[in-house]
Amino acid sequence: VAVTGVQTCALPIYDLVDIARAFSAGKLPPGKRLGVITGSGGAGVVVADRAEEYGLELPELAPESLAKLDGFLPAFASKANPLDISGAPSKDGKSASNRALQILLEDPNLDQVILRSKQSTNTPKDAADFIKLVKETDKAVYVAMQADPDEDVMALFQEHGISFHITPPRAAYAAAAISEFAERRRRYLAADKNPPR
Repeated sequence: VAVTGVQTCALPIYDLVDIARAFSAGKLPPGKRLGVITGSGGAGVVVADRAEEYGLELPELAPESLAKLDGFLPAFASKANPLDISGAPSKDGKSASNRALQILLEDPNLDQVILRSKQSTNTPKDAADFIKLVKETDKAVYVAMQADPDEDVMALFQEHGISFHITPPRAAYAAAAISEFAERRRRYLAADKNPPR
């Protein structure tokens, strides 16, 4: 190793897979402000705990985002960050989770979003709607898959470079890894523009 200059990596293979999937999406978040959307409160707590453990921030949603969410989520839904859509039904052919994702992608308080909701990953049609939203934004989006994910949906995500992960903690790890890389890259480029004299 010393002779050839090969670098070793101590990360487990599944961490490398998650990081590679996040990089394949081709989007670097400008900061560590994370939005989380889940279909249940428990998953949101897991993502929030891991995200904060990894150094990510979960800011409050902007007032305009909360107003839009009030327009279609039930009164008992937790309209905070993490956002728990609480089984809100699809409407007008669009899943509640994809509608919520569109709102959070427009939120000025967020740099990136993790989504975990079967409404966005249950069928290829829902997944295609999700992919369209991801393609139209500059923000990084990570999807935490449900148990027994649809193979056709995963194939679609793979084809379109979607950052998908088997569990919520792994999605949070990928978001943190990409955020750390993006921050180091910004510091490097700033230093390169102002070299020491």
